[in-house]
Amino acid sequence: ITLDVRLSDRISNTVDEGIDVGIRVGFMRDSRFVARKAADMRLPIVAAPRLIKKVGVPANIDALSSLPVTVALDINTGRPWPWHFKAGRQWTP
Repeated sequence: ITLDVRLSDRISNTVDEGIDVGIRVGFMRDSRFVARKAADMRLPIVAAPRLIKKVGVPANIDALSSLPVTVALDINTGRPWPWHFKAGRQWTP
């Protein structure tokens, strides 16, 4: 058995690239694939203690807009990925 492991944040053309099996983290955009959910992936929201001391703990999700944040950009659209919270809430930086 030979494994060719590729890590990328771009959408691959699986047929042209000869990919037989893939692991995707994120949303499935192409309904032609057979996909099974393997696990939930949770990303914690953290802040430097010095920042919290300076500005305080955000009172709610909307208060994040006034804070410096790091974002993950969708390589296909250039837009930030939304942050998902419990109870279906989301916020986009």
